[in-house]
Amino acid sequence: LPAEAKKEPVELILVVNTSVSMALKDYMLDARQLDRMAMTRLLLQQLASEFKGSKIALVILGRPSSVWLPLTTDFALVENMIGRIKTTLGGRNSDISETLALIQQQFPMGQSSTADQSTVNSSKRIVMLVSDGYEQLGVSSPESAVKALLQDGFELHALAVGSTNKPEFSLGKGHLIYQPVDLPLMTRLSSIGGGKVVHVKNLSAIDSILINLSTPVIDNEAEIDKRQLISLYQYPLTLALILLFIMLLPVSWSRAFTEGKMF
Repeated sequence: LPAEAKKEPVELILVVNTSVSMALKDYMLDARQLDRMAMTRLLLQQLASEFKGSKIALVILGRPSSVWLPLTTDFALVENMIGRIKTTLGGRNSDISETLALIQQQFPMGQSSTADQSTVNSSKRIVMLVSDGYEQLGVSSPESAVKALLQDGFELHALAVGSTNKPEFSLGKGHLIYQPVDLPLMTRLSSIGGGKVVHVKNLSAIDSILINLSTPVIDNEAEIDKRQLISLYQYPLTLALILLFIMLLPVSWSRAFTEGKMF
């Protein structure tokens, strides 16, 4: 009998940069220019709809940073809240070290508001840093903050948003001086955090993101039950077929077969 599909024991904390550089229009989609924030919303909403883990939370990477949505199993709510994230929601700049310290305070490992503590203790918590790396301020370096996060049992992946080169198409009037994505910083932070980095070039980046976050779960008890069911049902079925075969034989053959005189 097929076992019921179970959520992977992964809790995902999405950290979204809302600094002013996220207004830069690096992307083209269906002949439309998209800014970094619009591309971020599209990708994260798709991630929320396809994520196989148990919970998702949203944190605004700004200065100051804030928890936009606590850990929840309501992924439809997550999609809705992602759609409401806007540039400069957390101010014009960002502070990765302060934000990661906030995560350690607000999402301590081994604690949860749910009653199922055993599930919490066995869950893996992943921080997904979604940023272009622009204007990192703060009293400590992002690298030291990631190391502290790693020591607390978290894993950090990075989603680098923005182009490494100035786009060929016009950025339009009124935009700030172009700042490319700081890919070396995002790569370095994910490496320190034990995760991987994905550079967003188009919407196909979602495939790499899902692969990086995937943690296949093997339900050993379900597999054992399944093997037992498959192996045990064959015996009564085989016996029933033998009895049916004997009943269909002529009476003389049947008597000889049961008395062991066929051979």
